[in-house]
Amino acid sequence: MWSMVKTPAAGIADTELTPDMAVTAGKGFITVTVTTDTEVKVANAAGMSVGTLRLKAGESRTLYVSAGIYLVNHVKIIVK
Repeated sequence: MWSMVKTPAAGIADTELTPDMAVTAGKGFITVTVTTDTEVKVANAAGMSVGTLRLKAGESRTLYVSAGIYLVNHVKIIVK
């Protein structure tokens, strides 16, 4: 189940939530936080891989990317 929370603070555009993963997109970055060991695949709108992250439970990682549309584990994220 996904829900979206909008917040204007610090240029943060969207936060996507699942029971085991939160994805935050902002101005030039995507941050992924997980609650269980998870492999996270990030691709651009053309489907080309931007990266694969292997995160441990409780870990966060930030990717710095250009503005555009990205897929994070098949969920659309917009980076401004």
